[in-house]
Amino acid sequence: YLLYLGRKETGKNVGWLVDAFIEAKELGLLPPELLLAVGGGGSFDDILRPSALDRGDIVDLPYLSELDKSRLLRHAVAVVQP
Repeated sequence: YLLYLGRKETGKNVGWLVDAFIEAKELGLLPPELLLAVGGGGSFDDILRPSALDRGDIVDLPYLSELDKSRLLRHAVAVVQP
């Protein structure tokens, strides 16, 4: 999975990240089994992308402890920043 950690809000361009991930998957630029994990406060409603969660390859992780973050970082293919 690709991992984004941070608040889900339009000012952080998380909507763009979701859109770019979806487009790259549809163009075959990313492996079909790759996931995008988005961890942090806020919601997909805040970034105007609630339907993105219906895809199955985008995962919303609303609350993460420091231990959870550490584990996610350890196993991510890459950490992404929009």
